[in-house]
This record gives sequence, structure tokens and C-alpha cells, in this order.
Amino acid sequence: MRIHRRLRLGAAIGEHAEWHRVLLLLIFHDAADLGEIVDIDKQEQFFSTPENVVKQLIELAEIQSNHSCLEPSAGTGDIAIELKKICKDVDCIELNSRRNIGLLNLGFQSRN
Repeated sequence: MRIHRRLRLGAAIGEHAEWHRVLLLLIFHDAADLGEIVDIDKQEQFFSTPENVVKQLIELAEIQSNHSCLEPSAGTGDIAIELKKICKDVDCIELNSRRNIGLLNLGFQSRN
């Protein structure tokens, strides 16, 4: 079944791409022929916060166990995860539905 689907897809794409057997993905030769390529993370200005920056941020903010924290652009939860280690009340907001589901799976009450 997979081969049949791949052949149909390959016929539809024609000369524009080839199937990479090891990586299991299509490699496009000239993306300009297929329209604009959009990096959703860059378009939404998503940048994962490095661990050392998260620790410095929490230290400078002087977060205490009795604090309530809001992560207004939670992304993948890098900051929220560290906050949860200190205080129990951490709310997240994430507009991207895919990342929002990830936050819910991590146990955060996330809103979009």
C-alpha cells in the first residue's frame, strides 16, 4: 500500500521532487515551482528558550513557592516546566494549537 501511494504522489509531483529512502521524505529540487515555503515557527516568532536563560530568568524574577505565574507565550513549555518546580500555580497561554496540545499533555492548563 505504501509503494502505491508513493508512486501516485511521485506521478503527481513529476520532476519536482524525489523520494529519499533513508530519511523517508520528499526532496524538492526547485521549491519555487511549488509555491512559497513557510516556516511556521519563524512566522509565529517561536524561539525555544535555552535552559540557561530560563534559569537566569527565574532567578532574576525571584520566583517564590507562594507565587502564581503566567507564561503568556508558552511555546513548548520550557519556562513553564521550570516554574512548576518552584510554584504550583502556573498558567500558560499558547496560540499555536499544536504546541497548546503539547502543554496540555505536560499537565498545564493552557489556553489559546
